[in-house]
Parts: sequence; structure tokens; C-alpha cells
Amino acid sequence: MSDHQKPVRRAFVFGGGGVLGFAWIVGALTAIQHELGIEPGAGDLVVGTSAGSVIAGLLGCGVDIDTIRRHQLGMPLPEDPAITWNYDVDTGGSLPRRPGLRPGSPRLLWDGIRQPSMVSPVRIDARSYIDGGTASNASVDLVPKDEFDEVYVLAPMAALEPDSPRSPVAMVERRMRRAITKGIAGDVAVLREAGARVMLLTPGRDDLSVMGANLMNPNRRIVVLHTTMRTAAVELRNQQHGARRRVATP
Repeated sequence: MSDHQKPVRRAFVFGGGGVLGFAWIVGALTAIQHELGIEPGAGDLVVGTSAGSVIAGLLGCGVDIDTIRRHQLGMPLPEDPAITWNYDVDTGGSLPRRPGLRPGSPRLLWDGIRQPSMVSPVRIDARSYIDGGTASNASVDLVPKDEFDEVYVLAPMAALEPDSPRSPVAMVERRMRRAITKGIAGDVAVLREAGARVMLLTPGRDDLSVMGANLMNPNRRIVVLHTTMRTAAVELRNQQHGARRRVATP
């Protein structure tokens, strides 16, 4: 690299989206890797919210996207690190059983029904905590607007290409998506006005169809990942083509 050639300053932003949002981000990152030949590295800023924070944490621990994808597909290599979860750091072990209704959870369920976008704060050491997605689904506003050349925003809860579902549950979910999309688009506009090249990827019609309205459905994880690898690759090509056309236009 010559003295006059500076490294590209990149930031990656991963939004929330539950189990299927996680799978969608993995598929989108795979498409970026294959189409653009890049993936988050040690010198990049990585911002994650909710499900996106899990991917950000894995990448920060040195787990690459290929390894994460193999785990999502249930086909890890023998040499791949174990990606497991346990509440007790002393025991290690594997993913715990999914909790069912039990004392305490009926109130959480009622809070979720009464106020779907907000549940009661959790008190830890005299401080109150809420899910990061309550403030912003993707936290794009945390990216300093004057410090990065390229910003990749992967937002599984937004939708730049909305569909028209007939299910009442899906219709409510799409209404929430519209609000999330508006907020993320506003934050993206600020970065673009500052001169950053921003690629915003969101689920398209095909993605929304396979995701359904329940983003916590693990049975759709693999089909969502495979679908996103295809649709995100097409969207990346379209955005690149559009950028080249804008540059070529006098």
C-alpha cells in the first residue's frame, strides 16, 4: 500500500430481530463476503443491538462469519469453536432448555401484550436496564458520522420493500416494520450527508415471506439464511450498479 493510499474505514451495524433476524444477518454477511470480498475485521467498528449484538460479540471474539454460518446450518467442523450458552459460567455446558410459563413470566407476557414495544425494566445492582432495541432497533446513530468511509447497515426488522400480507398478525408486524424503517432511514441519511457510503440491507418480499410474523420461530432459521444469501446478493449488486450510475452521470 502506497503512502498516499489510506485504508478504508468501515463500520458494520446489526439490528435486532430475534432468532430469524440473527439468521438473516448471517445470510446478509455471507452475501457481503461473497459479493464484495469483505467481512468485519479487527480494525472495523461493529455495532449490534439485541440479536445483532450477539453476532457483534461473536465477531469481536474472533469467530468468523463462515463458522457462525456453519453453526446456524447445524454443520460445524470438528475444529470449529463451540458456540453455546449457559447462565452459570462455572458449569459450561450447552444451550439451556427453552423456558416455558412459570412464576414471574405471566406478568412479562402480559406486559408484552399490553405494550408490545416495551416491557418493565430489569433492576441489576441498583440500576435499571431495558432491551437496547427499545431505544433504537439498529443504533445506527452510534456510528460517528465523520469517521467512516463505508457503513454497512443490516436491519432485519426494517423493510425497504414492504409486502402486503393478509394475516392480521403479519399486518401488525409490518406496521411496526414501517416505523422502524423510518427511524433507520433517518439515521442513514445523516451518515450519507456526512459523506459516508452507506449500504442499507433489509429483508425484501421473498425474505418476509419465509420469515413470517414470528421472528422467534427456529424452524425457519435455515430457509431464512439460504433465502437471504440469494436476495442480499442481488440487492448488493443493484446498489453497486446504482452507485456506479450516479458516479457516471455528469
